[in-house]
Amino acid sequence: MHESGLDRLYFLAREGKFLKDAFDCWQSDKADSVRSEYLLVSRRAVTVPCVATLDDVFEIAASNNFYGASMAMFLNERFGTVLDDRLWDECERKKLWLRNDSLTIIDGGIDHIRPFLRFIAPHIFEQAGLERKNALEYFKSKRLDADDLGAVVDVGYGATIQRHLIKLLNLKIHGLYMMTDLKGGSLEATADVLSKGCFVHGAERSPTASPLFVHSFMLEKMLSADDEQVIRYTPSGTVEFREGENYIDSGRRVRRDLQQGAMKFVQDAVQFRKEMSGSLHISRTRCEELFSRFVSGMSDTEKKMFSTLELDDFYCGRGIVSE
Repeated sequence: MHESGLDRLYFLAREGKFLKDAFDCWQSDKADSVRSEYLLVSRRAVTVPCVATLDDVFEIAASNNFYGASMAMFLNERFGTVLDDRLWDECERKKLWLRNDSLTIIDGGIDHIRPFLRFIAPHIFEQAGLERKNALEYFKSKRLDADDLGAVVDVGYGATIQRHLIKLLNLKIHGLYMMTDLKGGSLEATADVLSKGCFVHGAERSPTASPLFVHSFMLEKMLSADDEQVIRYTPSGTVEFREGENYIDSGRRVRRDLQQGAMKFVQDAVQFRKEMSGSLHISRTRCEELFSRFVSGMSDTEKKMFSTLELDDFYCGRGIVSE
């Protein structure tokens, strides 16, 4: 970080809450510590304020698969847009979309909804304009717009939030990740910023990839926070969260025990470094090996325990998922 000239890190919700705590503990005895912030953000909260053109609408629609939920859910999750009965009736009269039909998007294929999106685009633009001002105020309050010496930190993969922060703030925002895929790795060249993956960088997801990449959903479940997803920002500068769901409470104890155990390791490592060695290097290769051994050799009890950990994926129309 110091060699890159970075002077502050923004850990992205929700996995970033634990990662920030671990990072702060790791540098707690260092004189040249780096400032860290926890940034309440989500794909939904940062992409909608960036919508300004029809191409932006199409890009967000095609950015992730959508698995058969309603069009109303898709519009709300991707664009924060809710259509009234009059507009739905008009869409049906024009044979653009039937309000009760489910929507499926696979591998960016959105030709079947382009006419519908083109017709309702003015309503999406209106919502984006409302959210843009509030988002800018929140990010400015975190000094994201101060200079180009800040970096977001996250598990990964496609640098979506970093990409949209750059667009929204018109500023270089760097990114440090556990993993980046091909899209995330390419941001360095296209935006002249750092977009680095620690364990995996610019890789294609495949069965032969790093176990951290192959089992990334398991990793996300372990690192996630007991918080709901950020939806948008309010005019008063606060954050609007998704309404509470029971799935968070069901996995709270398991997640807490996992993260407390991991934090105890970090604390012990810091103490060892301070009292015994003066320096301590933890091999990335060994980390991958340990994670691989864990996920490939889980007992029935461990599998049952991990089944209580669930995450929301409304953005892709899947609701609450456990695997």
